[in-house]
Amino acid sequence: MTKGSERLTAIVAIAAIVVIGIVLVLNVVYYRSTTTMQPAAIAKGNITLTASGSVSANPTQAVVYAVVNSTGSSAAIATANLSGSLSELNSTLSKYVSLNATTINTISYYLYRVHNSSAYAASEGVQLTLPLNVTGTVLSALSSVPGIGISGINIELSSQQASALRATALAIAMQNATDQAQAIAGVYGPVRLTNVVVGSGGIIYPNVYSAAAVPNMKVYSGTAYVTETVTATFSYG
Repeated sequence: MTKGSERLTAIVAIAAIVVIGIVLVLNVVYYRSTTTMQPAAIAKGNITLTASGSVSANPTQAVVYAVVNSTGSSAAIATANLSGSLSELNSTLSKYVSLNATTINTISYYLYRVHNSSAYAASEGVQLTLPLNVTGTVLSALSSVPGIGISGINIELSSQQASALRATALAIAMQNATDQAQAIAGVYGPVRLTNVVVGSGGIIYPNVYSAAAVPNMKVYSGTAYVTETVTATFSYG
């Protein structure tokens, strides 16, 4: 082979190598551009969990259970005497509270002939709903009224208190559920509420502590706790 032919062959070989190199580089660039432009897969799903919320407060009312008793030589007289005792009960209460249909409720009534006697007895059980700040004074006053006895006392939240506390406890429960769902979803959030079921809530009342039935006696309310639960479903992604 002549020197000219050898030079030409060498040039062709070098050109071929350069072309192959260029093709390889272009293929790598194209591959990178096509792979990096693809969007990453987004996780989707649902999360269902149960959470609770609790709040506490001092009750502002008391429910007192009293029994009014009377006797008489006949059923009519026993009933009339009972009416007089109930009037005295109302008169005593009216000194401390404004009487209305929710303050006094009858929960039981009995009229019977006394065993081995010709006399009759009448008895009425009443429920008194009182502001806590006057309950001690009312109990002291009633203890001195003949024919009236106290059978029990409960410290309770007023209906307004209970409604407000339940709403607050429910809001706390929902926030706790949302926070837990967001923590589970992580980077695939934010979560969106799709369904919620409110569970059975509850109120825990304190025991009643009071001094003896003396003038200006004190009744201590303690602390009541209101809890609400929710089962919530969230979607994410």
